[in-house]
Amino acid sequence: MNRNLLLTSEMMENQETMMKKRDFVAERVKSRIDGLLEEADNYTRIMNEDYESFFKDHAEDMYKVRFELSEYRKLRSMICTGGLEDIRAYLVNKVKDITDTLLGGHLRLNSSSTTVCLAHTLELEVLRDLRGKFIMFLDFIGKDENVAG
Repeated sequence: MNRNLLLTSEMMENQETMMKKRDFVAERVKSRIDGLLEEADNYTRIMNEDYESFFKDHAEDMYKVRFELSEYRKLRSMICTGGLEDIRAYLVNKVKDITDTLLGGHLRLNSSSTTVCLAHTLELEVLRDLRGKFIMFLDFIGKDENVAG
């Protein structure tokens, strides 16, 4: 009977730890989304005041903010609907996909549109940074396999 009580206690502690980790990741993601929204709002204000200056000085940064925001919103959606194991699986798959894209994808596109090529390059820059951040989340959560390389 003592053994069953001990197992139940360990299971409850493990469950509490998992919930704390999930909550921590959720808070970090929410904080990042809030920061990105603030940046996007600032860029929008600048754009509305003087589009030509915005385009010259901030258009690339705004594109990167919007792309990163999209990726964090996808992660937030997973956090809201899944448990810690679901979040871990999502992050593992995302890191692998990003790694494949960065290592095996085209760094330059065969497009005659300089804007399309620039957008592709900016997305790769964001993905590179996101990969590192997602690996840090996995390190915090604890992972079963090495996804870093």
